[in-house]
Amino acid sequence: MSEMNLDMIEAMKGLDDKARTIKELRDKVKAIEQTKKDASAELDLKEDEFIKILQESNNDNFSSSVGKLYLSNRTSYKVPADPEAKMMFFDFLKKEGIYDEVISVNSAKLNSLAKEYHEVAAKNNDPFFRVPGLGEPTIMTTLNFRKT
Repeated sequence: MSEMNLDMIEAMKGLDDKARTIKELRDKVKAIEQTKKDASAELDLKEDEFIKILQESNNDNFSSSVGKLYLSNRTSYKVPADPEAKMMFFDFLKKEGIYDEVISVNSAKLNSLAKEYHEVAAKNNDPFFRVPGLGEPTIMTTLNFRKT
């Protein structure tokens, strides 16, 4: 047999051990992912409880022995849901002269743009302003943590 064939035979002998190691590592990764999923679900519940208590007590922050926790609101707009809403939105962008700049709008740009227009409308005391083609924003309250 050639030297290459002998090397291949030796390499093949170790494949079962490698396969076993791969399976063990995959099982380990799966277990870690499940542990992470479980911990994330528990964390979500605890954060929701904390947010509820702060909101019900008319507080937006709490200084604890491990750091300061505070509430912040993040406003998020969804992209137009149907072709008619999309055309309304595009017509609005054209009227504002920014269509070409934002035509390939991603969600971050969309939210920044919509927030900017709503802030201007609020300053102009126009509570009924809506960016054409966009629905009502979703406001999500999050809990932030800063180490002391």
